[in-house]
Formats: sequence, C-alpha cells, structure tokens
Amino acid sequence: MGAAPRLLVCLAGACLWVSAGARAQSAEAFPVASGQASALAPTEGSQESAGTAAEAASSSEAEEAAATETEDTPAPLPSGVERREVPDYDGRPDDAASAGEVLLWVPRVALYPLYLVSEMVVRRPLGVLVTAAEKGRWVALMTDFFTFNDAHTVGIVPTAYWEFGFKPSVGLYFFADDVIADGNDLRLHGAIWPGGFQSVTVMDRISSPGGDYQLALRGGLEMRPDYAYFGLGAENSADDRARYAGQSYEAALVFEAAFWRASRVVWELGPRHRDFDAETGYDTISLAEAVADPAHPIDALPPGFAGGYAIWRSGLSLSIDSRRAFPASASGLRMELRGEHAFDLKHASRRHFVGYGAGVGGFFDVYNQRTVGLIIDLDFVDPLAGQVPFTELVQLGGVESMQGFTSGQLLDRSSARARIEYRWPVWIWADMALHYALGNVFGEHLAGFEFERLRSSFGLGLRSARTSRPDHALRIVVAFGTRPLEEGFAIDNVRFVVGGRRGF
Repeated sequence: MGAAPRLLVCLAGACLWVSAGARAQSAEAFPVASGQASALAPTEGSQESAGTAAEAASSSEAEEAAATETEDTPAPLPSGVERREVPDYDGRPDDAASAGEVLLWVPRVALYPLYLVSEMVVRRPLGVLVTAAEKGRWVALMTDFFTFNDAHTVGIVPTAYWEFGFKPSVGLYFFADDVIADGNDLRLHGAIWPGGFQSVTVMDRISSPGGDYQLALRGGLEMRPDYAYFGLGAENSADDRARYAGQSYEAALVFEAAFWRASRVVWELGPRHRDFDAETGYDTISLAEAVADPAHPIDALPPGFAGGYAIWRSGLSLSIDSRRAFPASASGLRMELRGEHAFDLKHASRRHFVGYGAGVGGFFDVYNQRTVGLIIDLDFVDPLAGQVPFTELVQLGGVESMQGFTSGQLLDRSSARARIEYRWPVWIWADMALHYALGNVFGEHLAGFEFERLRSSFGLGLRSARTSRPDHALRIVVAFGTRPLEEGFAIDNVRFVVGGRRGF
C-alpha cells in the first residue's frame, strides 16, 4: 500500500476514535462536511484500507452506544435503599377540568348533529364550490352575462324558491339603478308555477345621495292554491293543516331614514285586499273538507275568510341599534318599537284594529363577525271594532320568528318569543346561522301565558350577507318546530327552504 493511502486511513481512524472518546465536543471541534467525507472514501485499489476503516467505525459505534447507556441509566443503589420520587417543586396540584369545561360538553354533544350538517353538508361543499368559482371567475362571468351595461347597474337574474310542503316557483328578478335620475332604482320580481301560483312585485325607490333617506312606492299581487291554515291558538298541530286558495293585492308608500349607526325609522301606508276560497285543487285536505268533517279540529272558517277584506293600513317602526356597519365589530344592542293602525275600506266602523309590539336584543361579536345574539319580542293586536282578519293576527313562523314553523302556523291575539342565535361567515357574501327559540301565541294581552305552553324552534340556515343588492337574498333553512313543553317538546314540524327570496 502506498504512503498516501496509508496516511488517509490513519487520519480516518484517528477521527473516529476521537469522536467516540469525546462525543460532546466532536461536533464543534471536528466538523466534517459531506464533501470531505467523500474525499476520505477508499479508492478502487485500497481494499485493505477499506476493511481497516470499517472495523474502526464498528468499534466507535459500540463505544458510543455504551457511553449513551452509561449516561441515561442511573447508577445502581446499595442494597435495601429505595429510590425517592421526584419532588413536586412548584407545589401546585395538577390542572383539573373546571365546571365550565365540563358543562361545555352538554351543548357540544347536543349540537353535534347540526355541526356535522354544517361542516359536511354545507361548509366543506361550499368551500369547494367557492374555490372553483374564484379560480374560474364565475362571479365576474355571471355578472357580465346577466347585466346589460359596463357599470352592471341593469340586469335580469333567474330565481327559484321551494319550501317543503308548498309549491315551488321559478321566476325572474329585474333591477335597474339610477333610472332617469341618480339614486332612482327600479326593481321587479315575478314568479310562476303550474297549478295556479303567480306572483309579481314592482318597486320604484329614490335615495338621498348618502343613502340615509329613501322613499319607495311598491305594489304587488300573489295568487296561490296551497295556503295552509292550522287553526287559531297555541295548541294547534301540524297534523291539523288544511289548504285553501287565496289572492292578495297590495300597494304601499314607504319612507325610511337612517340616523345613528344601524338605527332607522320606517313609515309605511297603503291598501291591502285579500280574497279566499275554501276549495282548492291541492292534493291534501281542503279547508272546506276540514270544516265539514266533525272529527277534524278545525270546525269553522277563520275570521275574515268569508268574503275577504280590504283595509287601509298605516304602520311605523323605530329601531335604535348601536351596531356599526361591516367590517366593524358586530357587538351591540338593539331596541325596537312598532305599531300599525288599520280600518276596513268599505265599512270603517265595522272593522277597525291596531297592532303593536316591542323587541330588544343584545349581540356579542366573539371573533371576527362570529356573533352570538339574544332577541326577545312581544307582539299584540287589538280590535277596536269588529273582528281582526286571521291573516292580520299576530303570526309566528316563517322567515325570522320561530323558523321551525310554517309561516302563519301559529296565529292569535298576542305572542312572546325569545331567540338565541349564533351567526358566522362562511363566505364573503354568505353567513351560517344556528338558532334556538322559545315562544308561542296566546290570547288577548298574553292571556293564558304559561312557561309550560311555550314551543321551541331550532335549526340551521345559510343566508346571503354583505351584498350590494339586498333586494333579492339567497336563503337555505333546515329547522324543526316542537309541541309545547307540557307535551314533551316532541317535534311537530319540519321545515326545509331553499332559494331566493324577494327582499322588497
């Protein structure tokens, strides 16, 4: 073997020996880069040197393992001496679950099915859809397709709406901004479905330059064969439903003023005319059949049904709302007072009534528009002459109040309800909302009110939010309504809604 290879082998062995004997200092004292390691590798003509280097490496690994075992293994104790436990140096007990943490599992378990629906059925599919929409520029493409000018201020959008247990509808929503003059907006929505469903609403609205004041003229008509009546009072059931046909015509002049943060005052007046038919071609029991059946709980036509009615109404609502506009925190307080006066257009002395109510709510923005709200409302209607038509009584159910019940399912002279809601954004233009509500309708001035007679409503919904065009809003709702507490809160009604709703 030549002198140069032997010298290299000696240097390699020396380095490995030093690494095994002084492991704690080797990394700093003898750094070997990958290039240097390859330079120390044996060449094709140095088989003997390679064997020597391998033996040295094996010996160093054994010595290193022995040193590690010596460091990590404690020295043996003399016979009869026990090793003491490690002292508790901080003197504090181990962290135990607090009462709040334990109680938090109750809503977690109770609401897990709704969370599962929200996560797997809504949020994740929506996330995939939104990602695809952003990559494909769907919003920009649809905006260009459905609008007729570069400013996107005039356009037509197709709409659809379906509520479980009722006829669906399809239609068109037309909008035009700054028509004839700046700030003058025109809105038109029409919907239809075979079998007798027709709906048309038109509105012309003029706004001040800052948008704080608005004056609108609105008119509409609706005809459908699938209205539902469940009877009056707090005890009716979804099984009591009877169908009737109806048509309504109404017009209104509406003035709205915003004056502090989200506070506003709204004044509305105009005529309303409604006609009803107890016979309907819908595929369930009609109201006429229900009244004729002695075994059915509905034994008479509701007030105002026979012959219909035509009234002139004037209403005023005032809300004081401390919440600021997005993107500010959604925390705040809201108080509202509302009232309406109406009389019969043909015989004012025969039908004359007032409706009034109040509400208060508190909202806490937990984090970045994830908001918890508690809202309490009371509503009343009192006849001054004659009877109040059943469609003008206090109603629970539908879009906002007690969403687990069909619109108008709960009817009477007064109502009390409380709702807790958690709302969080799932998209820049959409929020999810989880609600639980307690409430019911009662007689005159809450006559017959008892806690055991309250019903509950709970559910999950998706709604459009923070859009520049709130006159037509997307809504998806899955909600449940129950029997009163005294009957065990058994689920009495299931409500599923999907589609776009007219917001004007």
